[in-house]
Parts: sequence; structure tokens; C-alpha cells
Amino acid sequence: MKPMRLLGMLGLLIAFAVEAAAADCDRACLKGMMTAYLNAMVTHDASKAPLSPNVRFTEDSKDLKVGEGFWKTACMNVGERSTMGQRREL
Repeated sequence: MKPMRLLGMLGLLIAFAVEAAAADCDRACLKGMMTAYLNAMVTHDASKAPLSPNVRFTEDSKDLKVGEGFWKTACMNVGERSTMGQRREL
């Protein structure tokens, strides 16, 4: 995955994580939101993503509508997905 695409995904994850924090969303809630977001992305259905109505989506420094760009080509094997891994001591 290109670094810019990864940054775009990270930006979206942060956007809905902030929204979730405002609604007193706990770890299980955040995990559910991440799962819903990733499922929406790999099924290419942005309407199912838990996003704010005024979310801004950028890819490679260009503003895009949610559902365009990487959303059209995203795919992920079930065995490869790991969300919210355990905290590790450094």
C-alpha cells in the first residue's frame, strides 16, 4: 500500500475516532466502528462507513468524495486483518 493511501485511511480513522470519543465510545465501540469502516471499504460501499456527514477525504494530496480513489480498489483477505492489537510495552 502506498504511504499516501495509508495516511488517507489513517486520517479517516482518526476522524471517526474523534466523533466516537465525543459519544463516550469505549474500546468495543471503537473496534466495531473500525470493523464497519474496513468492511465498507472492502465492499466498496461508502454509505455503510461510520463517518461524519462533513468528513474530508484526501488521497495523494487531492480532495475526493468518500467512495472514490482507493475505495474502488480496496481489498483485504480476512486472515490479514487485525484491528486494535494488544498494547505492547516498549
